[in-house]
Amino acid sequence: MTRPVSLRRLQRWFAAVVQHPDSAAAGMRSPRANREIPAQRAAALFRPNPRLDANGLAQVYHGGYLERLTEVLRNDFPALRQLLGDEVFERLAARYVQAHPSRHPNLNQLGRELPDFVARSRWLPHRPFARELATLELALCRAFDAPAATPFDPAQHADVPAERWPRARFTLHPSV
Repeated sequence: MTRPVSLRRLQRWFAAVVQHPDSAAAGMRSPRANREIPAQRAAALFRPNPRLDANGLAQVYHGGYLERLTEVLRNDFPALRQLLGDEVFERLAARYVQAHPSRHPNLNQLGRELPDFVARSRWLPHRPFARELATLELALCRAFDAPAATPFDPAQHADVPAERWPRARFTLHPSV
């Protein structure tokens, strides 16, 4: 009888499979995945059905992983996508996700390294402008996702003596 696999090992194995740049089958054979669960044991983790074997089932998740993260980047960087065109943007997104896989439970954090990644991607057309555009769009995302703050209410400060107002300190809303 084989020992059960810990959830953490299973998660690391699954990440290695779905994040592999080529395919789920290549991911299952990868050293990263095999450090977690040997390939001969991995196939037993999927319950095949009449249409798909273990590799086919894993491939569904493999394709879905990249598609979902690319969708996040498409939504967060629509002007960059417009500038580069769909085909180039999709290639950029795939390379970015490979270099910077999601490590945060909140996908709002996914694109935080994209402007610098664009700057290093010498193959991109309009690279300097593309980086500036990605920086602007990232700032808009951060502003949108900023924590809530109580706006200034003059009525709450009506009793502040006039001589104290020159020393008053105001802070900007977190979205700014």
